Amino acid sequence: MLEYREMIFPESKRVIYKNNPLTEVVCQLRFQPILRIDTDVPVNFQESIQANYPNYSEQTELMFRIAPEANLPVDIAGQTIKSTGMKNYSFSSDDEFWKVNLSRTFLSLSTKRYKKWEEFRTTLKQPFDALMEIYSPSSFSRVGLRYIDIIKRSKLGIEDVSWGELLNPYVSGILSIPEISDSVMTFENVYTVSLGTDNDVVRIVMKFVKDVENDETCFMIDSDFFFTGKIASDKIFEKLDYFNANASRLIRWAISSRLHDAMKPEDLW
Repeated sequence: MLEYREMIFPESKRVIYKNNPLTEVVCQLRFQPILRIDTDVPVNFQESIQANYPNYSEQTELMFRIAPEANLPVDIAGQTIKSTGMKNYSFSSDDEFWKVNLSRTFLSLSTKRYKKWEEFRTTLKQPFDALMEIYSPSSFSRVGLRYIDIIKRSKLGIEDVSWGELLNPYVSGILSIPEISDSVMTFENVYTVSLGTDNDVVRIVMKFVKDVENDETCFMIDSDFFFTGKIASDKIFEKLDYFNANASRLIRWAISSRLHDAMKPEDLW
């Protein structure tokens, strides 16, 4: 078992929000390049997960080089874009809410319909097992779990409540000052926080974002938990469980009781 420091975010009761602000959850597992994934179409991998991910597409990643010369002619500038030859295979569910990506250096699972960790964890197991059975990476070099929450006040029926009342003071900063908050046009804070041992880190981005449909100002909390270093395949899910536990505490640490209640928490058990 891996060793972990006591979690830095305060303990909180696990809940499921009826008005869930999560817009996307992504898990990415990186490994040393497996060239066979590029040279051979991943037929066996597709067959292993096709029942749940029937839609398929592939892309070849591009590399962009910026030449030192300024004002390059268009025909020369175009030559600075070259193919890396690295293919990214994408498999998605019928409703497009779940997606698996496979390349020679990583496997990822993403969803735009996250309910609870246990479901996501179980769903990840299928493509992970297929990766291990077919390609057998000896170890992994990076484990990442990312949560993107976007808080839209109109969706929660709290349009007239200030951000200073919805976020805890150590998060809201200048937004907690009534005389100034309504005049703040842009807001962004970025933090990189060590979780303790084993090179565990979370990068937190908190900022205003605009709703593309009605230009409403929303608040995003983007929490990217990751480990860099060599880790065996049988420790991957233990590491992800640890990140998830921290993520549950982080969101509750960031928001006020007023916002917590507006999102209508329901007991998990």
